[in-house]
Amino acid sequence: MTEEQADKIVSFIKKNSDKGNLIVHCKAGQSRSGGVAKFVSESKKEEDRYFYYRNPKAKPNRRIVRMLFESYYA
Repeated sequence: MTEEQADKIVSFIKKNSDKGNLIVHCKAGQSRSGGVAKFVSESKKEEDRYFYYRNPKAKPNRRIVRMLFESYYA
């Protein structure tokens, strides 16, 4: 993921956060998309146990989560 992609994702999430549920998906849905989903969960202050309960196969890429938070707070 590039910084530009992270910025676009964060911008999209901010613009649509009040419109209901957000679905994050891809073919495998474990690492990069898992990182995006984990970012959304953490940014909403949800507890880890709820994230992993809803996404038992997710293996969030911590680099992706970090990049998204860096963009979020920039």
